[in-house]
Amino acid sequence: MENSLKTPWAKRLLLVADKINECEADILCLQEVNQSMFEQLKPRITCRRYVAFIGKTGEYGEEDARSPMNNAIVFDPNVFQLLPISVKHDDGNGNVWECTFPDIAEPALIEPRCSSWRCVTCLLEHLVTGKVVCVQAVHLPSGEEQSDEDDRETVLDDELKLFGSGVESDVHVVCGDFNSTNDLGYQNKVQPLMRKKKFANAVANPFPTYNDWTAATFDYVFVKPKLPTHPVVDPAAIPIPNETEGSDHKPLSVYITL
Repeated sequence: MENSLKTPWAKRLLLVADKINECEADILCLQEVNQSMFEQLKPRITCRRYVAFIGKTGEYGEEDARSPMNNAIVFDPNVFQLLPISVKHDDGNGNVWECTFPDIAEPALIEPRCSSWRCVTCLLEHLVTGKVVCVQAVHLPSGEEQSDEDDRETVLDDELKLFGSGVESDVHVVCGDFNSTNDLGYQNKVQPLMRKKKFANAVANPFPTYNDWTAATFDYVFVKPKLPTHPVVDPAAIPIPNETEGSDHKPLSVYITL
């Protein structure tokens, strides 16, 4: 959702809101949004009466030095109930403590070294099945060098340790812009890591979700344990952003049967 030379934010805002209202999802995870953009977007999401939270930490960019870019989680309170999230953390020196958050948790609020990480996590209880879902919206570092991919693997592994092993849930969903793909000259380490952690790719046949300077699959929805899923296929067949797509990433939507 960050600003683009091709699509000014004033126009992009309306296009993004249209896509969200069109999806009418139970849970939405938004990428690269700051507080100002978030406040402008919320009143334009009219398809349901959502509850929304945005990360307060994250990466400061040139667009707005006062407000960091992070992710946001939006959910329908008629489908899910928000639960406090308690994270058990081991600092590696034999010290284990528990941090409890009333809504969303962020790595930087637990570990100071994670100050620029864009990751938010919450616990949602399904009102019908009673299943507790840990929703983790991530945005890994960018870059096309092997060192960048190594960095993505390290960051993702740490985020999974914080909110995977340290949080009790029936289902764990990790989604977002992983900035990792195949065929760009580096060894993909993100997907093998997710397989090692027993996550299943909810989109069995990945398609290009990014289509600007290259066509690539950067965005994923991973689920653990493996559950019946039905992806909503919306392939990036033309360069984006354009007159109807406000972002340089296509929206990725998946039905997950709890």
